[in-house]
Parts: sequence; C-alpha cells; structure tokens
Amino acid sequence: MDLYASDEEKGEEIKQWWRDNGTSVVMGLVFAVAVFMGGRYWQANQQSHLTLAANHYQQLTVFLADNKIDEATSVGDSLFSDFSDSPHAVFAAFELAKQSVSRDDLTAARSYLEWVIEHAELSAQKVTAKLRVAQVMIQQGELSAAYRVVQQTEAGAFSSQFKELEGDILIAQEKYSEAEQAYRTVLSSLDSNDPRYMLVKLKLDDVNGS
Repeated sequence: MDLYASDEEKGEEIKQWWRDNGTSVVMGLVFAVAVFMGGRYWQANQQSHLTLAANHYQQLTVFLADNKIDEATSVGDSLFSDFSDSPHAVFAAFELAKQSVSRDDLTAARSYLEWVIEHAELSAQKVTAKLRVAQVMIQQGELSAAYRVVQQTEAGAFSSQFKELEGDILIAQEKYSEAEQAYRTVLSSLDSNDPRYMLVKLKLDDVNGS
C-alpha cells in the first residue's frame, strides 16, 4: 500500500485486497477454529475415557478385596475390551493374575500375563509379565518353556531376577552345577544389604548341600 496515497485511495486498495483474498482468509480462520475445537473435543474425550477406565479399575480392586471373583473378572473383561489402550487395563491384568495364582488357577494367571505382554506400552511392564509367566510355567511343570522365556527376554534392569529364575529352573532340572553358577552371578550383582541377597545365598547353600 502506498504510504502517500489519500485515505480514499487507501480504502479502495483495502477493499480490493479483501475482494481478492477475503475468501481464503475466512476459510483459514474457519479451519483454525475447527482444528482448535477438534483438539479440545479430543482432549475431553480422552480424559473421559481415562476416567471411566480408572473407575472400572477401582471397582475391580473393591471386588477383589471382597473376594468377589466373578464380578472382578467381568469388570476386567470390560477393561480389556473397551479400555485396552489405558494403563488401568494393564494394572487390572496384573491384579487378576495375582489373584488367580493365589487360587491356584495357573491357566487364568498365565492368560492375564500374556495379555500384558501383548498390550502393555511400557517395556518394564512387559518384562515383569514375562518374568511372572516363566514363574507360572515352572509351577505348571513346563521347565523348558520357562527356560526359553528367561533366555529370550531382554531383561535390562531385571537381569538379576531373571538370572535367579534361571537358577531355579536349573535346580528343578537337577542341573546343580549350572544352577550354582547362575546364583553366584546373581550374588555378584547384588549388594550384601539387598533383601534378595540372603535369599539367593540360601539357594546357593542348598545347591552346595545337594
């Protein structure tokens, strides 16, 4: 726009610019508002989704505390089907697996843990589930399968727990010298003040006694 033009000329230029660009400006504003409102709607929907999942999980824990297993299982099924993308579904699977083990329903426990392995987003949750699946396999007498899980899992921060479990499997297979080495490896990675140190030390002493 010419800085030295008259007010009338400036007005005409503004009108002409608006005639040329008004439609695109309006469409751009409409699009921006739509994006903003869509984002707000998505956030509200997500928050509502998580709140419902949290309510389901709270209900499940109450049922478990009251030993209402059928009701807890039903709520868990709802979490797995309708809220599988929420962390509460993973928490529920761990709780139901723990309850199943306490009732000696190892098949159900293993199913819940395998659900975590398949659906959890956090690697730590997946690794924890694999550790517990291997423990369940040992109780089911599937020692070779448990050993494969232990060997194939990238344990990371859980490596000492997996190594200890490897020792437990080797003991069950009566491979005492290999179990001894596994337990010694665990002890070398633990501080003597660690609560697990004494437990593993007792296992090692039992191996030596054997």
